[in-house]
Amino acid sequence: MLHRLLITLAGCCVIGVALLELRRQRLELLHDMASLHLEMDRQRKATWDLQYRIVEETSPPRLLAALDRLQIPTRPVPGEAGEPTPMPAVPVPASNATHTRVGGSPR
Repeated sequence: MLHRLLITLAGCCVIGVALLELRRQRLELLHDMASLHLEMDRQRKATWDLQYRIVEETSPPRLLAALDRLQIPTRPVPGEAGEPTPMPAVPVPASNATHTRVGGSPR
């Protein structure tokens, strides 16, 4: 009888130690996960700051000033300031002239 009680007690101790180890591993993983989330937030903020700096540096007035400083000539983009956009004359192929019905057969 005492033998069974000692085996049961030893088994409960082993299970208790295993549960404590699992709990420790879980807490360690949660800590690591929180650290990774903080690092991801830092990197995301750094990316947003870089994107903002790129937008500031490539604004049209700054680009024009840089082009003037480098003496690179500029010309207006077609279609701006009320200019008509030149459209190339492209003939429509005859195969596009026939229309098809919903069922797929020509009219």
